[in-house]
Amino acid sequence: MARAHGHPDDHQAPRPGDSPAERRAARQHAARLRRAEEHRQRRESGAAQPIEDFTCSCPPRCEELDDWSGRPVHAEDCPCSCDVG
Repeated sequence: MARAHGHPDDHQAPRPGDSPAERRAARQHAARLRRAEEHRQRRESGAAQPIEDFTCSCPPRCEELDDWSGRPVHAEDCPCSCDVG
């Protein structure tokens, strides 16, 4: 039946969590968990220094632009540009 609609037989049907926004959120969540675990390991080994309290004032657009794959990405109008680390 899929062939009749122009899809190959092995075409994956849409599933919950497949939208680009949901995949992006899942990648960001996984990256946060990895960073937290890496920080925990550094802290326990004595390699990490305590972090001062920090409040980020980035607008929501920064979160939309950043895919968490490298250095932080900020919107042009970001007052914070909190590239700490």
